[in-house]
Amino acid sequence: MRYLISIDGGGTKTEGVCVNSLGSIVSRDVLGSSNPNDVGNQTAIDLINGLVCSLLPKDATEVWVAIGGSGMKTAGIEDQIKQELLKTPCVKRVEVLTDVLTAYYSAYQDSGAILIIGTGCVGYVNDGAKEYFVGGGGHFIDRLCSGFDLGRGVINAVLEDQDGRGQPTILSQLFVERVGGGAREHLKQVYAKGKSYVASFAPLVFTAYEKNDKVASDVLCDCVQGLEKVLNAMYKIYGKETLEVTVFGGLTKKLEVIESFLTEQTRNKVRLLRPNAPIIFGGIKLLAKVDENFIKTFIQDYYK
Repeated sequence: MRYLISIDGGGTKTEGVCVNSLGSIVSRDVLGSSNPNDVGNQTAIDLINGLVCSLLPKDATEVWVAIGGSGMKTAGIEDQIKQELLKTPCVKRVEVLTDVLTAYYSAYQDSGAILIIGTGCVGYVNDGAKEYFVGGGGHFIDRLCSGFDLGRGVINAVLEDQDGRGQPTILSQLFVERVGGGAREHLKQVYAKGKSYVASFAPLVFTAYEKNDKVASDVLCDCVQGLEKVLNAMYKIYGKETLEVTVFGGLTKKLEVIESFLTEQTRNKVRLLRPNAPIIFGGIKLLAKVDENFIKTFIQDYYK
């Protein structure tokens, strides 16, 4: 029997689903980061291969696989991933693309714009003739509204509170409750565990903001200013009176809060939309033509 597998790999987690010809999800699994720039090329390849193997149904005779992953194109491991997966007899087709394109295919057929705000942040515009990327330089380069940027802002604010450089903040209490100590005592672990660990502190800024903490508000404001530059650049590229942007990523859970920090001018010309289907569905659409019943079945299975 033929099955379709789609994988969404990010800086924090890698999710995979396997669906049948009707759109029903027959298996699903979530593993850690598969970004080769974070975990190394071979670790990323091994994780993807292991995830695909864990998803394969016993009656599979022909399997098509789409892998949308952050960092895989820049690391240049597409061919290695394909070669590894095609060693499995029932795997007949493998497509490797960026997480950005996976998100885009999930939301659009032709022209459109998407924004990913997860561990990292990147904008993408396709006007039907050409594609444009805005941001996406990675955590060493960008200063945008990503999980990493917010997490770094939290740790920095706690450290400044602790050593007297900054203002008192609820973030310090939340940080201690989370790790059992202050930021300075925890710096060794922060550097040892890396990007995804820093991003894991991002939710604290929203908790503190909801308690009217000024420092948390300042952290959000600073990060959203970078995001606003991305949205304004996308608006100029698209060249229409209003730009609709479908937003993906973990931070969409707090999209209303993030949007509230945008200037009125930007809110008047850019509309941020939640997706109708999850980002991982883009891989399925890349592999095969699907009808409305297929889409409905997939979405019901995915969110139940």
